[in-house]
Amino acid sequence: MNGIKPQNELIKLYENLPSKPYFSYENYIKTVRPKKFCKEYSHLQYNHPQIQKYIVLDLDKVAFEILETNLRPNLLVVNKKDGKGHAFFRLKSLVSCTAKSRMQPQKTLRLITHSLNNYLHD
Repeated sequence: MNGIKPQNELIKLYENLPSKPYFSYENYIKTVRPKKFCKEYSHLQYNHPQIQKYIVLDLDKVAFEILETNLRPNLLVVNKKDGKGHAFFRLKSLVSCTAKSRMQPQKTLRLITHSLNNYLHD
């Protein structure tokens, strides 16, 4: 699938999850449990509140259309019912998002995320 190795990326995603992420079966997060339970839930927190390791884009159109662009996500998660999904881009370096962190990496991350969303939704 164009260089996407889902099994390897799922392992890396699991390793990068916070030790106690938020989970839910709904669109809002309501449970905090150890990450060993994450496979039981449909919605989960993939980034730590203070550290960003992934840029995740919501694909409102058919998720596989992203493969027709120049973008190559590390992982593509698709809903079987409607074909919509999420594209996960793993960052080479994590970005700290605390009050004492440098602002330039955070600003760059926001600009990249905003640009990717504009590129995909135009």
